[in-house]
Amino acid sequence: MASGLIATTVALKVRDFIREEREKEYARLEAEMQAEVFTFTILPGETIFDVKKKLSAVGYSEEQIETGFSANYDFSFLPENGGLEGYLFGETYEFYKSATVEEVLGRYLEKMGEAIEKNDLEAKYAEHGLTLHEGITLASIVQKEAPGPEMATVAQVFYSRLKYGWKLGSDVTVSYALDVLDPEREIYTNNAAALSVDSCYNTRRYTGLPCGPIANPGLTALLAVAEPSKTSYLYFLTGDDGLMYYSSTDAGHNQNIRDHCQVLCNVQL
Repeated sequence: MASGLIATTVALKVRDFIREEREKEYARLEAEMQAEVFTFTILPGETIFDVKKKLSAVGYSEEQIETGFSANYDFSFLPENGGLEGYLFGETYEFYKSATVEEVLGRYLEKMGEAIEKNDLEAKYAEHGLTLHEGITLASIVQKEAPGPEMATVAQVFYSRLKYGWKLGSDVTVSYALDVLDPEREIYTNNAAALSVDSCYNTRRYTGLPCGPIANPGLTALLAVAEPSKTSYLYFLTGDDGLMYYSSTDAGHNQNIRDHCQVLCNVQL
């Protein structure tokens, strides 16, 4: 009887010891794994310039980053010029530290492909007379111009302006043009000069869509362009109170500026 109790006690201690050692090993392996990975996030509205800075911050060299952005990616939805702006879907992923920049960017491109296919974006944009690239370009502007609940209405405004052959008149496209041509704002030092910048991205100067996306749009913006609101506005602005104000006439828009936009409407681009 006593010997049986001793054997049971020994067996339990051995079992507990094995369990503890196994848990320690699991903890050690998990710690090692965590040391070998990093978390990387691309947010909706960020540009390739932002992404490059983030890649540099996690330890990639300038050469590695430029090699990654100039690589050939086998995704049919990418434009022929190979530019990645607008196509790096906003998401957070973990990567092994041994991952190349191409592998990192490829994961976000893969996610964009999934969003395009799952939401039938190419067909939905075609219903509005846009190619996939044009739809993503418009979505990138909407992403920068409006908060989520307002995106469908802002998309409608831009569709109406395109329909009538008006300039989109989007300040965020001017800002992107400056980011490309004069990132330190050493040449275009005031808004008057900025608004006249000779760039295919400047929708304050040229009619139609810019020559490409100005940021990486999130799913809400992509869907807003696919399914814009049924409103009929031609103007919008973000007021100093953070709210959006719309108008169907130039006079109404100017009144909204006077009533709601004395600060933001004069912010340096």
